[in-house]
Amino acid sequence: MEVSCDFSLPFREQVARWLERMPPARAGERVRVFTTGQARVVVADELDCPDGFASADVLVVRGDLRCGARTHLAGPVFVGGECEIGKQSRLMAVAAGHRLVLGAAVQVSDWADAEGVVEARAGVTVGGALASRTSIQLGEGAGAAVLFAPGIMAGGAPPAPPLELASAKLIAWEAPHRRQNLDELEGGLAYGFKAAKLTALGADTWLYDGSLQFTAPVLLRTKLVVRGSFRCAANSLLEDDIKTGADLTIGTRSIANGQLTAKGNLTLGAGTWFSGDLRAELSLRLRAGVRGFRQGGPVNVQCAGRIQLEPGALIRGSIKSAQTARACSAAEPSGLDLLVAEA
Repeated sequence: MEVSCDFSLPFREQVARWLERMPPARAGERVRVFTTGQARVVVADELDCPDGFASADVLVVRGDLRCGARTHLAGPVFVGGECEIGKQSRLMAVAAGHRLVLGAAVQVSDWADAEGVVEARAGVTVGGALASRTSIQLGEGAGAAVLFAPGIMAGGAPPAPPLELASAKLIAWEAPHRRQNLDELEGGLAYGFKAAKLTALGADTWLYDGSLQFTAPVLLRTKLVVRGSFRCAANSLLEDDIKTGADLTIGTRSIANGQLTAKGNLTLGAGTWFSGDLRAELSLRLRAGVRGFRQGGPVNVQCAGRIQLEPGALIRGSIKSAQTARACSAAEPSGLDLLVAEA
């Protein structure tokens, strides 16, 4: 999957021009300094900075950069090799040619970008975009306004059973005019379901005027718009789009192949797989072990509020929040969650 990091491209191109124009280093010359405009540029082959190191210059390191704790780099930083920033450091922006490690509680005010793996440890905060052309590993509490990589992982992958669909229990949700399963649904397989609340919006789209909660695994084969909230039980298979006027909750170990859009909160249960885009207005939570990928391209996860990723959540694509997108600890399921999971 091709990942575009346009926000860092102008800086990377400028660094390339500087290095092309620089004369060869004199014997024994390890650090060179020149001025361009109002900025002072420091060029070095490698740097190993002590704890508390501070610089307001533009920093260009051809090889590897290692910084101790509480480093303060007020200018943008380019590293041709591996870059490791010590805990509790502050940076403006950093672009790395290989692996990038941001230590615990590091703060990056603008953006961070790497060709290799990005490891953002616990409490890392990036004010703009955090991107990698390889993968991003988020420690607890680490996050950014935008996350973009072929693979985005929150915490370590927890042990999880293989995905299994309870096919014998699935409720087939065909187009309602075929009169399939409506009597069963009204009999209790979907809490509060009333066939009279369904209205056709097109050949493959239906509107439900109210809230809808499936208390047994559901097989959804039609687009569904729900004016209220939608919740499905564990082991459901959702082949098409769902849009809600309130909250949207997908049960554990389900598969969602369509686009999911919620005016309220959007939650994907532990172990769920999805391949459509996710959008929410209030908040979006991906529980432990959630997997998001689409064959042939990235998935897009967007929320006007905050996005939370529990340990083991893995996304191949982009994550964008108007507030913040962060790794978090796994939440204890509520009584209602347990009730639906066991149904």
